[in-house]
Amino acid sequence: MEGHLRERRLSLRGSRGRRVYRGASGSRLHRLPHAALVFALPGTRRELGLRCPALPDWRRNSSIQLCSLYYEPKYWNLSQAKISPVPTDHVDIWVGSLVDKAIERTARMAEGWLAAPSLSPVDSGKVLDRYMEHCAKYDRVPTAKAIRRDIYVGSSSEDAKKVATPYVEKGYRGIPDDGLMIGSVSEVAGQIKVLEEQGFTDIIVRNISSNQQECMACIERLADVKEQLK
Repeated sequence: MEGHLRERRLSLRGSRGRRVYRGASGSRLHRLPHAALVFALPGTRRELGLRCPALPDWRRNSSIQLCSLYYEPKYWNLSQAKISPVPTDHVDIWVGSLVDKAIERTARMAEGWLAAPSLSPVDSGKVLDRYMEHCAKYDRVPTAKAIRRDIYVGSSSEDAKKVATPYVEKGYRGIPDDGLMIGSVSEVAGQIKVLEEQGFTDIIVRNISSNQQECMACIERLADVKEQLK
């Protein structure tokens, strides 16, 4: 239940109902074949490599190959896997990446990019520009340019700081303070507006608080945040 309450997607384009598959492209890919991306399975710390001739084909072909990066075959003794049923609707593939080679791979293989939550408001724009350069090189038009932000939207600026400060003081998830969104409805809307002006289309928001009542209150206030972004 906690995971469902803590992470949400906030679209800046008003689009609804899109099916999205999110994965990550990282530095460990030197162990995998060239056309490989890494996907973390929900509820585990194991990463799996998804290998196929062309990444989008898995939506049309139920057979894919999986290989484990860790302790194979102890945990994931899988040489073949099947997706059943195959999605009837189009599924966008978003891949999170940070280093330049991984960003290039994302631009070449996936339909959308998910920027790292650790990026500052200044660096996020620079890295987005780099991603778009790679997209242009491969003649790709991304369906989404997303970024994750860990947030807490308070009833006021003071309320937000009161809730978030204990987490921030403990070095919350190793994310720099300027990579977090903490504030009132209008303050958070202003921070999101900066990302929108940089060219981001979607914000994946994760609640900083682990208290479910605070999470629910934050999610409810996100409706007010989105209203201010119109």
